[in-house]
Order: sequence, then structure tokens, then C-alpha cells
Amino acid sequence: MELFKGQVAVVTGAGSDTPAFIAHAVGDAVQNGQFWVIPQQDFLDVVVERWDTIAERVNPSPASQTPGMPPP
Repeated sequence: MELFKGQVAVVTGAGSDTPAFIAHAVGDAVQNGQFWVIPQQDFLDVVVERWDTIAERVNPSPASQTPGMPPP
């Protein structure tokens, strides 16, 4: 459990977007009736690429860098 808490602290501390930026993105999504709120296009690109490999049944490989996450 302590490891998990440490990982959460690193991830939330390393975010590049301000709380105001995220709040604005959430507000826009609510106004536009959007379910998904993904404010960083580069993160969405990673998600789409991963789902493509899942659909092809390709085993995962460690990412060299995930947007919004600290370097491995």
C-alpha cells in the first residue's frame, strides 16, 4: 500500500497541467455532453495506440515515456 501511495504522489506531483486547466477541460466536456475528458492529445495518442495493439492481441511492452507521467 505504501508503494501505491508513493506512486500516486509522484504522478500527481509530476503533472504538467494546472488544476485550472483541468477544471476548464472538465467544464467544457460537461457543456458539450462529452463523457471522456482527455485534455492532452499526446496522452490520447498513447491510449489509441495501446488499444490498437490490444485489438491485434499484441503483448504490451513498457513505454519509454507516457505523457503526464514521470520518466521511468
